Amino acid sequence: MNRFFSIDCEFSGLDHTKYDLISIGIVEVVKDGKEFKIDHTRKFYIELKPQHRNFDPNSMKINGLDFDNLYRFGSEPIEACREINKFLDLKSGDDAIFIGYCGVLDKIYIDQLYLLAEMKNPFNYEIMEISSLAIGKIGFEFGFTEEELENKLNIKKLNTKMKHNALHDAEHQAEEFIKIMNYKND
Repeated sequence: MNRFFSIDCEFSGLDHTKYDLISIGIVEVVKDGKEFKIDHTRKFYIELKPQHRNFDPNSMKINGLDFDNLYRFGSEPIEACREINKFLDLKSGDDAIFIGYCGVLDKIYIDQLYLLAEMKNPFNYEIMEISSLAIGKIGFEFGFTEEELENKLNIKKLNTKMKHNALHDAEHQAEEFIKIMNYKND
């Protein structure tokens, strides 16, 4: 059975060879008959201990996390992967489908996390990238903005005070995903 998870990640910098995944937000999306909906009881958030002492000051300013606190109190990769797997609660035959707005970059960091933890990655290769879905299903042109997507689908604007909180962004992405997947052309 396909299980859908909206995932957002925050990083200490955009280059995964130098910087780290520092927070993860996950929200489960379920298919109820022919409609997708958010399971508001299935949310997950974790902050991770950086494995490098490198960080991009601009990235840290954007995500609002304190690097030193993450280094002291963040979860180690193996602990984070165990917690993610526990949250996912995949059964035999379940496939975890990764949903993301910038899904490729987030997926690279998740892949790297599972490699560091020396654990099997539950997300395999399946990625549902929201901007690609909007182009294919709704007919947006390449280069559209998130605001255009929100307006077209009547989605509440992203709270700018919470933007770049991984859980908040995962919730917003989940809303975008269900609106796209449930979209009916007039």
